[in-house]
Amino acid sequence: MNAKKFRVVPCLSFTLAALLTISSARTGQAQTATEDGVATVATTSPTVTKFHFTDNGDDRAGRMTVDATGNFYVSAALDSAGNSSGLAVLKYNFNGTLQGAFRYRNTPGEFGGLAHAVKVDKQGNIYAAGQTSVSGVVVSFTPAGVQRWAARFGTSAGNPVALAIDASGNIYAAGNVGHGGSDGVGPLLEWDIVKYSSTGQVLWEQRHNGDPTLDSRVTDIQLDSQGNAIILGSTSNSPVTLTNKMTLVKFDPHGASLWAKDFTVTSNSQIPGGLVIDAGGNVYATSVTNPPEGINLASTVKYDPNGVLKFVLQGKDAGGASIALDPSGDVLLTGDTLNFGKPDTIEVTKIHPSGAKVWVTPIPATGKIVSDSAGNVFVAGAGFQITKLNSQGKVLFSSSLLPGDDVTDAVVDPFDNVLATGFGPNAQFNDDIFTVRVK
Repeated sequence: MNAKKFRVVPCLSFTLAALLTISSARTGQAQTATEDGVATVATTSPTVTKFHFTDNGDDRAGRMTVDATGNFYVSAALDSAGNSSGLAVLKYNFNGTLQGAFRYRNTPGEFGGLAHAVKVDKQGNIYAAGQTSVSGVVVSFTPAGVQRWAARFGTSAGNPVALAIDASGNIYAAGNVGHGGSDGVGPLLEWDIVKYSSTGQVLWEQRHNGDPTLDSRVTDIQLDSQGNAIILGSTSNSPVTLTNKMTLVKFDPHGASLWAKDFTVTSNSQIPGGLVIDAGGNVYATSVTNPPEGINLASTVKYDPNGVLKFVLQGKDAGGASIALDPSGDVLLTGDTLNFGKPDTIEVTKIHPSGAKVWVTPIPATGKIVSDSAGNVFVAGAGFQITKLNSQGKVLFSSSLLPGDDVTDAVVDPFDNVLATGFGPNAQFNDDIFTVRVK
């Protein structure tokens, strides 16, 4: 493939702007990059197992995780006439047998709710973050689903969207809280990052925003090998242009801010797609612009552990939707570029840590990208379109397993199976939760 598809800009200093993620995938012809051109999709047939959950209401999946034994967990919003609580976690054992739907226990006057994120510690304790009718909540369950503790997150407008757990079992929750709102429109959003002990005590809390008269939103939080927290999101840029920036902020384990970096695409807003941290503490983040019309622009940036910008990749091969690392430390990107009067450009790109491109492969649908221990690459997109590529970028299979349904997350289990979760409509026009396992 032609190396001109993105440009590598070493050590540029930008006023950083917000990352963009592509929320839905479009279809196209899947081809595999080779030195001489493209080859058609291989015919390897995967082994697929589907898991269906319904609470006889409108049920939706959020993020998911797996533990060391292969049990998998789905954060969920459940809607049941028989239960007022909707903030829940579905736990399945490694064979795919449902172990239970573990619901947050509402306080008097509290109802509804949804869980955005779920994590599991080394003891098998479960942690979920979400929102109810009252406020944001972080809740912990035992491995059997008994509620251990619950803690409020932020103000009444609190909404934690991502979780991380450090080596000592402390919990980090990142999301949004409201402030202001005197204009009658409602509270403005700013970032909120809270560190809890393993027993639910607040150890510290920090906030961050851009222009205080506009919304700022968190996308994800991850920890590096030293226990530092890196948060990705968008922060408001200007009340005049109504644009935003992709922003990364790094805190040490005690809550001290180490650095904050903004990446700006002039006259554009961005949707963050995700971040990864390598073994050396380098941070990579990807985003895509969200123009009201025209072609979107993907960007991927790398910062060293001290927050020094090492490179910027931009263009249709530069990801935008999702990012991952393979076992060798190479960076995997996927995204969808809109083209005037032509099919979208939907691709997977592998780059070295230097920013040099290794290969680019067209695929049918973008979405969440992950890698197994052998370096195979999986992308799970709309319609549960699962595409597998080998470490050289050759497509091994691509199949839409649940056409019309939406994928919300994907992970790789300890046995190198890929799990993707999401939701789709049933015969009563309510949503049910579906998870698929692909071998």
